[in-house]
Amino acid sequence: MLKLQDAFTLAWTKLLSRKLWTALFLIVEILLLSGVLILASSLRGFETSLARFNSEGLNGKYLVTASNVRNNPELEKDPALWDLADKLYQQAITEHSAIADRLNLEYSAESEIAPTEYVDGKRELIPYSPYAKQAMDIMMQDYLVATKSDLEKILQDYDYSQIFTQQQLIANGNVVNLEDGVENLRRYNSSTDNMRLQIFNGLYVLDETLYQDYLFENLQPDPTAIPVVLSVDQAETLLGTSPINGASSNEEKIQHFEQLQAAASGLIVESCYRNSASQSLIFTASQILDEIERNKDKPYYQEPTVIYNLPTIPCGATTIQKDTRTDAEKQHDVLQLEYQKATGSYEEPVEKLLKFQIIGLIPTATDSGHTNDIFSMIQSLGGVSIATPLISQSYYDAHAEDLSNVFIEPDVSMSYLGLDTQYIIEFDNANTARGFINEQSCQVKGSITYGCATAEHLFLLSADNNNSLIIEDISHMFSKFLIIIVLIVLIITIIFFALMVIRSITNDRKEIAIFRAIGFRRSHILQIYLFYSLVLSGIVITGASILSLTVGFALSPWLSDELTNFLRATFLTLNPSITASLFTPHLPDYLYLNSALIIVSLCSTLVPTLLKSRQSIIDGLKFE
Repeated sequence: MLKLQDAFTLAWTKLLSRKLWTALFLIVEILLLSGVLILASSLRGFETSLARFNSEGLNGKYLVTASNVRNNPELEKDPALWDLADKLYQQAITEHSAIADRLNLEYSAESEIAPTEYVDGKRELIPYSPYAKQAMDIMMQDYLVATKSDLEKILQDYDYSQIFTQQQLIANGNVVNLEDGVENLRRYNSSTDNMRLQIFNGLYVLDETLYQDYLFENLQPDPTAIPVVLSVDQAETLLGTSPINGASSNEEKIQHFEQLQAAASGLIVESCYRNSASQSLIFTASQILDEIERNKDKPYYQEPTVIYNLPTIPCGATTIQKDTRTDAEKQHDVLQLEYQKATGSYEEPVEKLLKFQIIGLIPTATDSGHTNDIFSMIQSLGGVSIATPLISQSYYDAHAEDLSNVFIEPDVSMSYLGLDTQYIIEFDNANTARGFINEQSCQVKGSITYGCATAEHLFLLSADNNNSLIIEDISHMFSKFLIIIVLIVLIITIIFFALMVIRSITNDRKEIAIFRAIGFRRSHILQIYLFYSLVLSGIVITGASILSLTVGFALSPWLSDELTNFLRATFLTLNPSITASLFTPHLPDYLYLNSALIIVSLCSTLVPTLLKSRQSIIDGLKFE
């Protein structure tokens, strides 16, 4: 039996006999393995750092949004809806005519907006008719059946943490921010620019525990102001700050967010709420005053009988400056007012000064465009898409009465679109969240506007409030990428080791024959070459480990700082305690990869050695 020490000595002698080829082989293998080890440690560090930054805020949670969008997309084409709308229309004509007769006022049915009309001989609904809307509200009640209790029943077979309710409130009018303490009365119109600036026209109610990571620290609350959390985009609009562009450096993005956060933290924003009646008076007063100014030098011009004063203080009421109406005209206007109140069409002008305090900022996803760059993809996923401005559920519960004077829930006719109330479910892991969406969500067919809910699938489910599932998929993609690289390197290693052993055995045919002639067995020959392979792989493992650790730790400080800035700019995190570490050697990774190399080297040596060792002794002695 060949001693292990003798087999090792013979293998080492072989290693030293062909220094050039052996050195080239070792250099290539060491570079390949060290590259894989550096890549594995870097991907490990990137995933760990990504998870560390991603753990902040909503992206650190596995959230699924459930929208109760149960509806009938063909409702507007339902003849039963048309008939109900026409019935309500005829009832209104009868009632309004009787009221007008009682007040001795003229009445014409043409003042009412009919709910249906015939177009090219076909009957169609007029959606903006109040009677069409009223009929739709009534019929939609049969479809608005999905509630939180329904969702809880569906979730009985799933492990989840809790359910949050996100409720939408909309201003029953317009909320316009004061500009340096002055109310810009020109803002009360529906232009796109003005709507963009009127960010407090809607509020979203949500439990504070879901977004508490975005709240400013050590903030002194103003008890007279409504505490709101805005998106970064809204804060930029409010402060008149230009948004940062995608080409900016990470340092510029961090600095921009620092400045934005410093300017927004605790900022008090004064706004004026006016309902449609108050806005109408503003518009009328402005028109009359402009008309008088244009015609002041015209002798034939006759001023209107009622002239209004525009408000002189922020959010003040419109007052009458001059009233030259006759007694009969005044009496007629009084009767008209009584008619509007009796028919429910009168709205008392309301204006109210509001104060909002910014108590937090939520990052919004940046638009990186269509790109295959993995870093741009990650950067675009740093933000979240939860609706803002946000107020906490506790604040809403405590101030519901005051808020209801300005903000109302959307009409029932809009509720079937899933716009007023959504439920957000927090799961403990990504697999459960994905499984819940795949198994329980209704399937959208055609326009999302009409929803998709059925009796079997009551909710439309999505993970659109945050990107935790997508970011986890990116981590899995990195792992798959690493596996592919490792497989490629292992295949190359098999080829290199096999070629190295075959070349060595071919050149050692005479030597092998001599060994056989003096009594060596085939197993002894195999033992020598397996030791030869082990020595080669040992040198490769040692050299690659030393090289990878040296290069990795040498470049790690600089690369980790760059990664920290990248992730800080991506997730808009200013917490200095959260840092990234790109090169993170993981002992199991080194053990697995080095063990795989040893196994591969032995396997690639075994087959050619067994084949070549079967040659006859005579043929081997003849070889030169």
